This record gives sequence, C-alpha cells and structure tokens, in this order.
Amino acid sequence: MDREKRNNSILQEQTQEIKKLVSDARQAGMELEVMQFIDAEHCACIWYGGQIAQAVRGDLILDIYAAGDVIARLNGKGDRQLCFVKDKRNQGTFFQEMRSYLANDKELRRAEESGRLQFYNNNWFEWRMYDSQAKEYIGSSLLDNIFDADDILECLSVKELQSIFEYAVLWQSEQEGMYEENEIGPVL
Repeated sequence: MDREKRNNSILQEQTQEIKKLVSDARQAGMELEVMQFIDAEHCACIWYGGQIAQAVRGDLILDIYAAGDVIARLNGKGDRQLCFVKDKRNQGTFFQEMRSYLANDKELRRAEESGRLQFYNNNWFEWRMYDSQAKEYIGSSLLDNIFDADDILECLSVKELQSIFEYAVLWQSEQEGMYEENEIGPVL
C-alpha cells in the first residue's frame, strides 16, 4: 500500500509527458515508475544522474540510469567562467548548478554549439535488466547496455522499453540454448 501512495505522489508531480508514458507502458503490460522529476524542457541526459526509472514486466525488472562523470564549464562574456560542474557521483549536479544559466535543452545546445559550454566528461543513459525469478541479471556487461538516445522521454517510450524487454527474452533463450545436458552436467 505504501508503494502505491508513493507512486501516486510521484505521478502527481510529473509533467503530462511522463504521465502519458506511464499510462502507455501500463497499456502495453508494463509498470513504469519514474523516480526523478522530469520535464519536457530538460530531456538531455546531462541534466540527470543516478536511477531515473524502473519498468517491470512479469519477472523482469528494468532499471534506467543516467551514468558517467560530468565535468563541464560554462563561460560568459570575455571567456569569464560563470559556472563549473564536477559530478562523479551521478547525482544530477549539472541540473542543480546550471539551471539558473541554461533554462532548457535548447539553450544547452546553443551554449554547447557556440563553445560557451565545454564538456570535459559527460554522461549517458544506460539500463540494467534483472530476472527476479531466476535471480540473475540479464544481458552483457553494463557498459554494453547504453541507450542510443540522449533524450529521457525517448528512453522511456513504450517502443524503447519493449525493445529492451524483447532483447532480454532473446538473450535468455540464447543463453539456455548454449548449454546441453549430459550425464555429468551442462556442457558448452
């Protein structure tokens, strides 16, 4: 019951886009829980850090993270430093520090393209799948589970989530097919 109350509280704070993604996921047979506030003005991965969301379908649990060390500098007129961010703990420090200078993704891109915003390191969205029945993680190493998209709304879309769940099922079936039983036990 507490989880339902917490989910309802989170949903009330989310923007319409997130509410729609949660609803679409539910209609597609998944439960999507968004753990950080997300809005349509701040979709680039650089704004976030740590676990963003979790999607569940049956026994499969998909965790979605913004990971990586963010080091960035924003310059003003005359190349004067306005802000410097160093976040090696995946805490979303970039958003906390830069939001007073860069209002949204559009301003972020403009500042980067003009050279005012310099990234020395950045982050990305990645996922990790866990099978609660088999009690094991599914897929290759975490570094191979990086989203192609840098937009959180795209990462949380039903299409993207379904493709990851389908990959997990395929990966599991391929792993099972690699082993055959003999009198001694499994053999590759």
